[in-house]
Amino acid sequence: MAGTTAVVHGGNPQDRAASPRPRYLTASLLKLAKTSHIYHIYSIYYIYHTYIIYLLVYKSQMHPIQLIITGFAMT
Repeated sequence: MAGTTAVVHGGNPQDRAASPRPRYLTASLLKLAKTSHIYHIYSIYYIYHTYIIYLLVYKSQMHPIQLIITGFAMT
């Protein structure tokens, strides 16, 4: 019984309830970096397309629905 008790410094490797090992910290930081990079790319994508929509709607003086219909007709 005492051999399967999880301890603060990592626990028994055979015990599923043991606390995670420090080696997982690197993988967690890598995952966080990748996730934040994805959010950064998405924000650039969003800003770019918002600006394009602004140019189409306000500079062309067309109604947004008319632009959508025209866009679908062109494809």
